[in-house]
Amino acid sequence: MNIKDDDLFAALSNSQMHRIGGKFTDELIKQGYLTHSNANTEKAEIFIKNYYESKKDMVLKVIVKKNGRDTIFEDIQREAGIANCDAIDAIIRKLEDNGIIKQVGIVIFDII
Repeated sequence: MNIKDDDLFAALSNSQMHRIGGKFTDELIKQGYLTHSNANTEKAEIFIKNYYESKKDMVLKVIVKKNGRDTIFEDIQREAGIANCDAIDAIIRKLEDNGIIKQVGIVIFDII
């Protein structure tokens, strides 16, 4: 199974997503991203960090371009080249956690 980077980031960033089980979870275990108890491995944490670092500026650029207003996932998908909405959501959450942006509405962000 070939897992796209966007899908892998989304899955590894959302622990609920890979607790479901099935072939996808089995593949993440087989490739060394999850332990048999469904916890992220060091390999997963490195991938998450590298993916986030490679995409965060592009996502932030779209938010800034829109002045933090009416930024929708389709804009980010198109302009940042991220196909998976869960991956976009995870990047936005990390930007918030790192104090870079603050979500003040469904599609409205303040740049801190």
